[in-house]
Amino acid sequence: MKKWILAMVLVVLLAIPPMALSESYLVFTTEPAVYGLMLMDDNGEVISSVSAKKETATAIYWTLRIRNSGAAYATFYEQDSHGNWMKTDLTYELSFFFPDSETPAPAPTAGVAAAAWPEMEYESITVSVYPLPEDKRYQSRCGPSRTYHGAGAYKSYKIESIQALFIEGDYVLADLSYTTVGNRRVYFQTSIFHSLKWVPSVSLEGYPAYTLETLTPRFGPGMKYDSFDQAQIGQGTPLQVFFEENGWVFAEFDCSELGIVRAWIPVEQVQ
Repeated sequence: MKKWILAMVLVVLLAIPPMALSESYLVFTTEPAVYGLMLMDDNGEVISSVSAKKETATAIYWTLRIRNSGAAYATFYEQDSHGNWMKTDLTYELSFFFPDSETPAPAPTAGVAAAAWPEMEYESITVSVYPLPEDKRYQSRCGPSRTYHGAGAYKSYKIESIQALFIEGDYVLADLSYTTVGNRRVYFQTSIFHSLKWVPSVSLEGYPAYTLETLTPRFGPGMKYDSFDQAQIGQGTPLQVFFEENGWVFAEFDCSELGIVRAWIPVEQVQ
């Protein structure tokens, strides 16, 4: 069994507060050699799922969605490179993961919705792209594959700065400052970058939600980012929310003009 770098941590950098008495989102840190992480209660029931995963050269940050089963204790299990689950010596009272709950979780109540997505802020890692001839452009996407609509084409010499947030498959979500459009977060293929050595790979989980009013999303979490005018969406549009950053949610939705896109929406306009 691999030694954990931090056995159990409410990581200050990525701490996520409990969303409801029945569920909690917490971040735990392990060594890179750990391939899976879960919590099992003393009744033998798995009560966690991986909501997000961030890898660095020295550690893995696991965001676990933990369900309050009403049991007394829960133990961590980790998965090795062969797919085997091994019990660790880390056992906690279940109330430890639900500090605001003194009793077992109540049954879900119809018509009551609670925010189910985590709050996260990925580190921006400065990267560089291979230079192109002045008449050539790099094509971006609104999501991590060619099935997503284009998010603009960019000349390499007009890029003022570019930081990578994370890798999804063959694409990188990059925070771009460009001379003519300002700030945008868009997806580029990994092949255009010199090096992505320290950029984490993630697998994002979507949480169902919907918009409360007609709105125009943005290309990033804040008003400094360019307005995504073509992706205007109506009230009641279904969303898949991945995470929240600085009061904005990163979400995927079906846009009548562009098809499936990902963009940023103020959290107060989402339920």
